[in-house]
Amino acid sequence: MLENLPTEWLAWYDDKVLAFPLATKASTSGACYFVGDLFAQTIAGKNVDPRGLELDRALRSGLAGFIGHGPVAHYWLGFLDQNLSFDGAWWAIMAKISLDQGPMSIVYNTIYSLLLGAFALRNPIIVLEDVAKAFWPGFLASIKFWPIVHLVTFSVIPPELQLLWVDAAEIVWICILSGVNNDVIQAESTNEIAEIR
Repeated sequence: MLENLPTEWLAWYDDKVLAFPLATKASTSGACYFVGDLFAQTIAGKNVDPRGLELDRALRSGLAGFIGHGPVAHYWLGFLDQNLSFDGAWWAIMAKISLDQGPMSIVYNTIYSLLLGAFALRNPIIVLEDVAKAFWPGFLASIKFWPIVHLVTFSVIPPELQLLWVDAAEIVWICILSGVNNDVIQAESTNEIAEIR
């Protein structure tokens, strides 16, 4: 029974994503972002005890995935599949990866950060400043991680399941991005303490 579970679950998911693509993909992103944030909190070492996890933070991340990542990625991946496949040419994969890791990575990371800031009721100006400060470190981390993931995304994974694959990778990526953002925040705190002294 358990040996068939992954295959049965994937078939069930495939049926749902074909019948209700936007809702299924938004829900998948929301769930993965929620789980990813919980992992990021645990990996950061602050919250090894489950009672210390910031569930409100994880919920904000899940909502950002549901609202900001799932729907955007649904349309973006559909656009890439419909307009940049070039009848299956092998080099189309590189064009898709370049666009995804260039302009689209800026869009994804900015939407995510803006939504997190809005859900936390933070000052939008401070949120935009944080986005700008984390941009370059986030971009450098991104180009070390996503091209390999997207090589699989655009060469092996069927279009209707690409967001599921990407969201599974997002769990790892959220841990990486959380580390980048925490490094930026800690560097700022160190600079502020040095200025006070």
